[in-house]
Amino acid sequence: MDVDEVLAEIREMALVGADIVRVAVVRADCINGLKKIVERSPVPIVADVHYPMDLAVKAVNAGVAGVRINPLMPGDVKTFSELIGALKNSKAAVRVGVNAGGLPPGETVDIKKMLTPLWNTVERLADGGVENIKVSAKAAHVGINEKLNRALAKGGSWPIHLGFTEAGRGVSGIVRSTVALAPLLSEGIGDTIRVSLSGSPIEEIQVAVNLLQVLGIKKEGVHIIACPMCGRCHGEVAQTVQYVEEALRGCRRDLTLAVMGCEINGPGEASRADFGIAAGPEGWVLFSRGEVLEMCDREEGPSRLVQEVLKESIDVGHGKE
Repeated sequence: MDVDEVLAEIREMALVGADIVRVAVVRADCINGLKKIVERSPVPIVADVHYPMDLAVKAVNAGVAGVRINPLMPGDVKTFSELIGALKNSKAAVRVGVNAGGLPPGETVDIKKMLTPLWNTVERLADGGVENIKVSAKAAHVGINEKLNRALAKGGSWPIHLGFTEAGRGVSGIVRSTVALAPLLSEGIGDTIRVSLSGSPIEEIQVAVNLLQVLGIKKEGVHIIACPMCGRCHGEVAQTVQYVEEALRGCRRDLTLAVMGCEINGPGEASRADFGIAAGPEGWVLFSRGEVLEMCDREEGPSRLVQEVLKESIDVGHGKE
């Protein structure tokens, strides 16, 4: 409903690496705002429709790139036919998604029972001529979530939106999400992904991007390695890493940077890094791919590292995005 506020958040999400942003569409009076968001968003918008099927039709007609529906959403045959028509006309994607959290209280999760309405809905859409379909099945239990997604992968060639629901917040939420999603991604399961944390969507995007980078799935973006610090450490490694991360949030170059606490760890142990700094008794050593570029004083080292990265980004025609 607050178009400017939503767009501000979308732009920040795009800056830290979001390729697609999903927004909640909970009532019919959201549609006018949705149209404005679609027109002004820097990335494709997917509408997450919460209630009746006719709201999904309105969202597609508002110009979204995709819409998420639940197979159990209320809607008659006529409305479903209207949705098929709208999807075919617009070429928007439709995600058919189920969630174990939607089961009646106390009911045991049955994989086949949970996926049957999903496949039935996919079949109805495909029979109606809709081609741009993807599927998703999520749970808050790691083992069940893996079984659901492996079943989706075996069930057909439809793209899979990968997620792990109700992970929580902070460190525990990040760990649970990583444990749940990394094995599936390593097996090649998942075409789009969301990390679901209780809190800022910016943190969700950062975790997802880092996960994809670590697994070698996503190449673009700066990756920072840093030492854990020991008795040889001469610099504030943690604070420096935070500074570099924030300064390079918009840089999409595929670069590995190093922030090391002593001259032994860097450039020696970090000789494969594209750029790095290592703390010494008198300041920082700035290096690139194992070769020392210059000595910097204590205050200038981190900013010189950032400058070298941005300089190389501009030299190859990327610039700071």
